[in-house]
Amino acid sequence: MEFIELDVNDRANDFLENVDVIRQRSQTYEMPIGAVGRWGSNRIGRDGICEEELDLEYRLIDATASLNCDVYITGCNYVEELSYYENCTFAIAYFEKLIAHGKEKGVKIAVY
Repeated sequence: MEFIELDVNDRANDFLENVDVIRQRSQTYEMPIGAVGRWGSNRIGRDGICEEELDLEYRLIDATASLNCDVYITGCNYVEELSYYENCTFAIAYFEKLIAHGKEKGVKIAVY
């Protein structure tokens, strides 16, 4: 293997609490981290961007950068109570914020 991808999903807080251990093991075993990803949460709601989720993803992007990894993978949920246009508008606004934060940290945001 050339690298590993860490998909943290519902273990995001465990991941954040162990970033130093992960970095040390990556270095010890000479196994770079090629990407960090997270799916399965509600990033937008009826009222727009879920700020708690945005803050958590900012911290995950920061952790990604601290692991000498330059790719963070994420997605966005669909809110049934909203129109397709409203869903797209909120998702785009969310991703714009993630992309701007990632750019500051040297991390590319991949959206799936």
